[in-house]
Amino acid sequence: WNDGWVSWDAFLESGSGGGEIEWFRGSFDWPLWILFSSGTTNKPKPIVHRAGGMILQSKKELAIQADFKEDDVFFYYTTTGWMMWNFLVNALSVGCTLVLYDGSPLKDPSLLWRMTDELGITIFGTSAKYIDQLSRDYRPKEHHNLSALRQIHSTGSPLAAHLFDWVYENIKKDVLLASITGGTDICSLFAGFCTALPVYRGELQCRMLGMAIESYTSEGKPTAPGQSGDLVCTKPFPCQPLGFWPLPGYGEDEDVKEAQERYRQSYFDEFPDVWYHGDHVLITESREGNGGGVTMLGRSDGVLNPGGIRFGSSEIYNVLDAAFSPTSAYHIVDCLVVGQSIQGGVDERVVLFVKLTDGRVLDDALCKAVKTEVRTRRTARHVPEKILQVSDIPYTLNAKKVEVPIKKILNGVSVDAVNVTTLRNPECLAEYIKIGEVLRKEIS
Repeated sequence: WNDGWVSWDAFLESGSGGGEIEWFRGSFDWPLWILFSSGTTNKPKPIVHRAGGMILQSKKELAIQADFKEDDVFFYYTTTGWMMWNFLVNALSVGCTLVLYDGSPLKDPSLLWRMTDELGITIFGTSAKYIDQLSRDYRPKEHHNLSALRQIHSTGSPLAAHLFDWVYENIKKDVLLASITGGTDICSLFAGFCTALPVYRGELQCRMLGMAIESYTSEGKPTAPGQSGDLVCTKPFPCQPLGFWPLPGYGEDEDVKEAQERYRQSYFDEFPDVWYHGDHVLITESREGNGGGVTMLGRSDGVLNPGGIRFGSSEIYNVLDAAFSPTSAYHIVDCLVVGQSIQGGVDERVVLFVKLTDGRVLDDALCKAVKTEVRTRRTARHVPEKILQVSDIPYTLNAKKVEVPIKKILNGVSVDAVNVTTLRNPECLAEYIKIGEVLRKEIS
């Protein structure tokens, strides 16, 4: 080792002692790895995944539904702290080649697309946030060949319908654009890609094989197609976690019991014997044999409920992304929408925070334009009662908007309840604390 690094040749030489690799045959339920949830409002959950479940799940998803081949070159822009790193590594079991990258994806917008051409990347994975940022000032198809590219995967947050259009118009027209959802909890997917099915703008193609996914009302009843509800899985599945650490046999009895109870509360407390995932979704009518596509509407604990009308935050974000893009008269750089309790918790009002371009100040004209667009494209109930300008929108280290902690702060919960170590820009919370104090005085 020299100054903390070692050359590739030296690394290979260090393992070439002539001995045989020591293989270990474990059980299907052998603990493979522990993944930690983001933990923005509580301590991170130490989720233990089983070896057999991960292997079976990745084979099903990648070899069958995504049709990965041994000659595929798979790239996913991810950090090692995000479950998509494990998802990427799982593709080795299919035999394809992985491309790893450590650095900014947007400092030079052309970089990842040059890599795609130079390395023959066939599967390109990224986040919805990256696609949104890229759409503002770069069109890959104008600068790159991309002849090898056959799939683009997007996750981390819902991919807006207009960004589906943008990808097909500005990256490649004959690519499979796969918006996918799952999470650290299962280290895989509940809904996502299938090369045998069509792509509909704004939708995840289908529910994954072997995943008994439904949308439930708050009373625990399946919703009708086209009606929003909470994402649940009604039957056990191969990649269901073993539990939270410590597992039985790996810790003190008291710690094990606490972990088991926390696991139950996390997934099975809402509906007995039914996995409650915490996403607000809409499952469409079946088309072209897809069994119903899935539209992601936001996190269930961030669902807005003014006047008893429940809707997800993405229903607002999609309107603003489409109507206030960089080419519009009023450009909204970023936004965050949450609910603030009113009337003693009986009702709530919708509060929208907007980040504008440098030097731009929120005025009556922009507020009116936002309310008009939301009312026109959604309903009067969707219209924010308060629209406020902020200097920044809080994100986790994995580039997810932080809605629930901001909602709690607005409603008077101490900032101490927020795990700031999980945030990319925790310094912006001070602004929301001050705003919360003002908003609560308005309704007191």
